[in-house]
Amino acid sequence: PGYIGKLYWEILDCYSLQYLKKYNLVVNMDILIVCQDKIPSAIQGVYDPLWAYSSSLGVNKLVFSKIFNVTYKMVKSCDVLILVRGYTFIDLNLVRYAKKIKKVVIYYLDDDLLGLDNKFPGEKYFALFRTKQRIKEIISISNAIFVVNPCLLNKIKQYNEHIYIVRSPVFDVLNVRTNFSDKNHTIIGFAGSKDHSQFLN
Repeated sequence: PGYIGKLYWEILDCYSLQYLKKYNLVVNMDILIVCQDKIPSAIQGVYDPLWAYSSSLGVNKLVFSKIFNVTYKMVKSCDVLILVRGYTFIDLNLVRYAKKIKKVVIYYLDDDLLGLDNKFPGEKYFALFRTKQRIKEIISISNAIFVVNPCLLNKIKQYNEHIYIVRSPVFDVLNVRTNFSDKNHTIIGFAGSKDHSQFLN
């Protein structure tokens, strides 16, 4: 969390020069993280890394909220809104509203929501034209996009030029073993939720 959090803050510092400084919000920022639920993407991917690094940077408040619990007051009181994997009409309206009241909006993506494999649960919903249009608009109107790999960056760079690669937090805790007793076999660990289990077939 420390490394990835530092990387987030370096990017936010970059944005403070462009967006936050004119509102005198370079330090003591209030950050609101919004997602459909408390999924690993939101907690381990965004909240925990930011929390681990925020105390030394004078952050007033770092708040996580499920999308259905977000209020206008919460959005008005934050300086930066980070939307995690948003794709619904509610997500889009939240981003539109935040932009309207001059908040910095960051969209965090750790999956290609525009091109999900047909084995992915809900793929038919994400394949709908209107769902793809909402995702594209969220990408295009956000101040910055955080992605976890170059493939995602290349896929969506046509919609927004302010895209930053932030490593998956798993790399901060990865402990690679090299002293296997059986040198004739390679052991590969698979990390993913039950939604991804079919990719092993």
